[in-house]
Amino acid sequence: MQPPITSVLLAGRKTTATYGSNSSHTGATVQIDRVEFYINNQPERSSPPDSAARYSVCPDVTIRRGDADWSSNDIAVVESVPGAVRTEVSVTLTLDDLSRDSWVVVIASGSDGISEPLFPVLPAGLDQSSNTSLEDLIDGNLGEDGTPAFAFTNPLFIDVDGDGWTAPGVNNGACGD
Repeated sequence: MQPPITSVLLAGRKTTATYGSNSSHTGATVQIDRVEFYINNQPERSSPPDSAARYSVCPDVTIRRGDADWSSNDIAVVESVPGAVRTEVSVTLTLDDLSRDSWVVVIASGSDGISEPLFPVLPAGLDQSSNTSLEDLIDGNLGEDGTPAFAFTNPLFIDVDGDGWTAPGVNNGACGD
């Protein structure tokens, strides 16, 4: 089985992340609807000062299914088996303003109501009240809770000036409400 994020290509100032998924249970593939890029990012406190500390990390860039920099391709895994496909998603992010060595983490994920959950591989959490028959269970379960797809890379280190990578410090990503 291939890993979920199969490659991240850093070429010049352009970053291309490729997400691939295989499925052997119904022919459907693991679905994602967004790819997030975290660049020199760090957690920031998101709770009020007088409450228990909670921290959030917000992406610097998010590319969603349907955006111009998103492309997907269904590829037949076994030609003789109908529905035996894998989906390969590629997103492209151009990093024009890098002036110092940097690191990037890429996260690919699905969202309830947009992407089908990982049922039957991970059945817990699927809404049981709306899945009382086999037909209900295999209808895609869109918007019925369940566990969405989630994959991430290790940090990818970018040596901007060619003199060896130097830790750049961190930036806070701007979190929206």
